[in-house]
Amino acid sequence: ALVDNPNDLNLLSEQKILADALVTEANLQLNQHGLADIVQVHKANIQDK
Repeated sequence: ALVDNPNDLNLLSEQKILADALVTEANLQLNQHGLADIVQVHKANIQDK
């Protein structure tokens, strides 16, 4: 068996939850930066016209 001890499985799933949360947070931050960049580009385009 990959995991002999059920407690090990609990630790693994807790680590996965933490990892997933970090990935989600990173994606949110990327999205916010992306949106900010898009807004800047739109503002620049509007000012050019």
